[in-house]
Amino acid sequence: MHHWVLLGALVALAAPSNMTAQEVGANRAPDSRGVQVEGWKGRLDLKAEKQGRKISDAKFWSTDDGWHVAAGPPAIFWSPAEVAAGEFTVSATFSADGDAPHRETYGLFMGGSDLDGRVPNYLYCTLYGVGMFSVKHRFGEELHSLVERRASPAINRRDAKGHTTNTMAWRVDAEHVACLVNGTAVATFPRAVVIGSGKLASTDGAYGLRVNHNLDVLITGFRITKQ
Repeated sequence: MHHWVLLGALVALAAPSNMTAQEVGANRAPDSRGVQVEGWKGRLDLKAEKQGRKISDAKFWSTDDGWHVAAGPPAIFWSPAEVAAGEFTVSATFSADGDAPHRETYGLFMGGSDLDGRVPNYLYCTLYGVGMFSVKHRFGEELHSLVERRASPAINRRDAKGHTTNTMAWRVDAEHVACLVNGTAVATFPRAVVIGSGKLASTDGAYGLRVNHNLDVLITGFRITKQ
């Protein structure tokens, strides 16, 4: 296990899901048909794969109002044709309703490499359904926590109807890598901290979505902007 040094982090969180209490606790797969967005791929965490789960246990599809993810096991979704390089910002808006499980998250990843291989490698920032966020690094079967469940005033909470919408982003410049929620940098790291042996191979690489167990999420405005 490789050790990380956390040099910067603040708060943030986001969104719920339309799960009922009875649905929380088991990986949901009804009506799931895998990745249905043209040109995109999906992959489960290695632990779920070893349990015999498949990407068809989740559903990623497109409608007039945006992309939807109805997740079973934890999964990432990305387009192999889209690779970030240099200085850039990757962003998307996530909307959900109801009470998301306290330990389940969704958000963005970047710096992805070997996503189809034996040692998938990427950095992700995700939101919990309790107004908190985390930043973690996936390196094969290893999971390194850079920020563990922190709160931030930048995160929008549920409204009176139980709806939550938050815009998330990864911003990479010449010196830093930052996770933003609603325009506020909630965690910032020197590039040297996230790149190296057992860390990201580079901040260049694939970027996309990460959604954990049993969450229904609407994604709009997914884009990359070059600095």
